[in-house]
Amino acid sequence: MSKNTLRGAAICLLSLALVTSCLDELDIKAPKSVQGGIVINSKLVMGNPSVIQVDLNRVFDFTGQSLQRVGARNVMLRNDLGEEIEIPELDAGLHRLEIFDDMGFTVEPGVSFQLSLSTFDGRDLISDMDKLCTVPAPTEVNIRNIEKDGVNGLGENIKVPFLEFSVETPIQTSESSERARLKWDFHRTYQVSEDGGLTIAPEPRTCYISETANPTRVSVEDGNRFVTDVITTSVYEEQIGPIMAEGYLLTIYQQSLSPEAFDYWDAVAQSIERTGNLFEAPAGLIKSNIKVATGSDEDSQIFGYFYVTQQDTIRKFVTPAEVGNPARFCPPPPAPAMGCPRDVCCNCPGELGSAQSPPPFWEF
Repeated sequence: MSKNTLRGAAICLLSLALVTSCLDELDIKAPKSVQGGIVINSKLVMGNPSVIQVDLNRVFDFTGQSLQRVGARNVMLRNDLGEEIEIPELDAGLHRLEIFDDMGFTVEPGVSFQLSLSTFDGRDLISDMDKLCTVPAPTEVNIRNIEKDGVNGLGENIKVPFLEFSVETPIQTSESSERARLKWDFHRTYQVSEDGGLTIAPEPRTCYISETANPTRVSVEDGNRFVTDVITTSVYEEQIGPIMAEGYLLTIYQQSLSPEAFDYWDAVAQSIERTGNLFEAPAGLIKSNIKVATGSDEDSQIFGYFYVTQQDTIRKFVTPAEVGNPARFCPPPPAPAMGCPRDVCCNCPGELGSAQSPPPFWEF
């Protein structure tokens, strides 16, 4: 399962879990209205080329393995200009297509899009139309060292160091008078050097490991809440530790949202951040914009969301000195067991997302 798929699955599971209070026992079973439901996680990103991806899963319980891949007979993308295009299946439950300008399908701001699909069990599903909005370009990323409450291995309350990332961005573009509704996704890359006494290679190697950063983090902001034309807002936090000991690069994808897509992702974000405070809104299922085409009670078994976006990218490189030179992954603490006490210190190229050449924009 890809990192993007895992991210989508984590978000969908979180929204499903909202049918229970955050204080409930964890050994719950999914209600019948959830079991057998379909989770559809789909996004169209305008670009050159534009990319549409659809992840399909079936729900069967609330365990850590409660999503199963499910196939579809066909998946189609339509716009309000009367154009349509089929999205091919790359793997079971994964459909993806790169849309180039010469393919006869228009992807541009102001156009609305709709996803439809047919399942092998005879269901025809269709999304609401979602309008593509322009995205303002972020201008700067600022970092700040903060502390958050935590608990150590002895159960004692402690302060844990984190690095906070804030984005400065206008909330309007020259193409639109509307204030933008924004969502941010994140990707991180960090450097790890093997230990000379543990590596399986003749000489210790240096690796650059890239992965989705905190797949359950959802950051959104409504530009209509502000009176200024430029805002600075906190979008991400990362615990300071070995991951930042040899260099750390955070890539931030700033995305535009329609009003309806913003309402969905804002509800997901608020639900994830629930603390159990009595004054918080009660938890509940977050309504999908995908339904059975004929209209039926089966709509309650459809989860996830389809949305379209334009996105812009900004990056921030963090040096070890900026976070107090934390301890490295390698060498690891002494371990009594035989073998490698920490895999990345012995064979870093074997780590998922690892490369031995630094990525573009690497500064260290």
